[in-house]
Amino acid sequence: MTQRAFLDANVLYSRTLRDWIFLLRAETISPDAFLVLIDDSAAEAVLAVTRKQYAFWSEHNGNVDLPQQLRAVGCPTFAARVGEHMQRVFKAAD
Repeated sequence: MTQRAFLDANVLYSRTLRDWIFLLRAETISPDAFLVLIDDSAAEAVLAVTRKQYAFWSEHNGNVDLPQQLRAVGCPTFAARVGEHMQRVFKAAD
């Protein structure tokens, strides 16, 4: 079964093109593992994207559960990471 991951380009900025080509050629990894790798190397970028996604979906849908949406598409580990980032967003808002 083919799995695809669509990412905001802001998440990818911390690595060079050569780094990503090497990673993609070195091994095939799941979307969840790929997103966790990005969070490991660019946690502040993932936090920034999490903030933007939360703001967008809050405005358009009103009911936002980003981690649940990530779990639903097969990214449970990254969902936990996003949940941690969301806790930071909520603490900053208090």
